[in-house]
Amino acid sequence: MIHEQKPYKLTREDELILKSYMTLAEGLGSYLGESCEVILHSLTDLEHSVVMISGGAHSGRTKGSPITDLGLSLISEIEEHPDTDHLNYFNKDESGADIKSCTIVIRGSNHKPIGFLCINCYLGTPLDTILRGLTPPGEASAAASLEESFAGDTASLIGSALRSARDQVFRDPSVSSGNINKEIVLLLYEKGIFNLKDAVNEVAHQMHISKNTVYMHLRNIQK
Repeated sequence: MIHEQKPYKLTREDELILKSYMTLAEGLGSYLGESCEVILHSLTDLEHSVVMISGGAHSGRTKGSPITDLGLSLISEIEEHPDTDHLNYFNKDESGADIKSCTIVIRGSNHKPIGFLCINCYLGTPLDTILRGLTPPGEASAAASLEESFAGDTASLIGSALRSARDQVFRDPSVSSGNINKEIVLLLYEKGIFNLKDAVNEVAHQMHISKNTVYMHLRNIQK
């Protein structure tokens, strides 16, 4: 039986905030894989608080399931200590499986809690299941593999994108020597590099061409 708790009434803005977390929950569940369960709770109806489950649904709960007793305790904890934003803990499910959990408080427009984002990592997940989620896809799914630069500053980010663009252009035999710079600028443009502040100057500097030349290629691309 659920302990009686005064429900939270959401404003329209609160509803949009909670809805935005659905995308986060879905993305986290997809990223973390079958070993983890990501659950989004709404505090408007504690007896049917689960609004979304993503990843591996290990607990057997579904949309419309109630909040847990620990969730109820966390609500009381927040009322006593309003700065509480998350809770990390180890737990066991009904079958005795070991879980590492994190419950994150979702706050609304007036800073009052409106929901919880819970992540449950099942520590007994078979190793081959975990590795399957960590292994790059095969050639049949090559489109799912993307390159990403974790640069520490803008110049390094542009430099990484520039090296990648150069490699791509130089591997393409259809690009004439007179069009190399134009094609490189095009690839940088398609990657959104020129949305960065002072990107034209930095690209010109690293390509050893004038910024007017970069602007000329950009004008031609935009036409």
